Amino acid sequence: FPGSTASSGGFSQFLRTSVCSEHLRVLWNTRQRDVFNCVSFKTGRKPLFPAWCFSSLFSSFSSSAVLPPLVLFLSLSRPPQDVRFIQACAGENHNVALTDRYKVYTWGEGVEYQLGHGDAELRRVPTLVEALAGLTVRSVAAGRDFTAVVTDDGSVYSWGDGDQGKLGHGSRATVKTPTRVKSLDGIKITQVACGAHHMLALSDEGNVYVCGGGLGGILGLNDERDQFEFVQIPALLDQRCKYVAASVTDS
Repeated sequence: FPGSTASSGGFSQFLRTSVCSEHLRVLWNTRQRDVFNCVSFKTGRKPLFPAWCFSSLFSSFSSSAVLPPLVLFLSLSRPPQDVRFIQACAGENHNVALTDRYKVYTWGEGVEYQLGHGDAELRRVPTLVEALAGLTVRSVAAGRDFTAVVTDDGSVYSWGDGDQGKLGHGSRATVKTPTRVKSLDGIKITQVACGAHHMLALSDEGNVYVCGGGLGGILGLNDERDQFEFVQIPALLDQRCKYVAASVTDS
């Protein structure tokens, strides 16, 4: 980060990082609770989402190293006044952040209702998801055009594009506002991870549940069928898992 050092509080002091690996997009959540967007793509290619994803601070530089030339765009998304972000996640064209008061803010593209505001409008700045009022959200996750959160009672709420059943609601339907995932009723979930077309959920007992597109065996169920509701991964029954992660092509 230009002009930033370890002593001055730059990316070396980030708290959490979220990666949207298909487009090499990263969110850094710093100790100052600011959120930085970083997007990279091969030099000469058009950005895969427009410049409104980047709010106030905007700069670019080239990276040489061993990789092909990249162009990185950095921007700062400050939380509203008196709000402190403690977690931030990057979807394909949208972002989601959790505050220290366990409230959820989203911004970016909303065409698939992935922002959770009940409309398909673009949001240029972090905006409170009012549909989650009254819930205490403990963690957030973002995938390709969909979002999921975990509440303090272990429930999962998801919304956005439901293609291939990735929301876990039993259909391909788009869900416009946060909706509790009933296929996980009775299971206390501690974390979720979103890929492009699938989602993983980790229970307090260390069990892993999956839903969504099964192409390439990405769900770990020894087949390629789509799952429209969450099912447990049998191959992990004798394991006590601690963390789950999902990308575009694997879990």
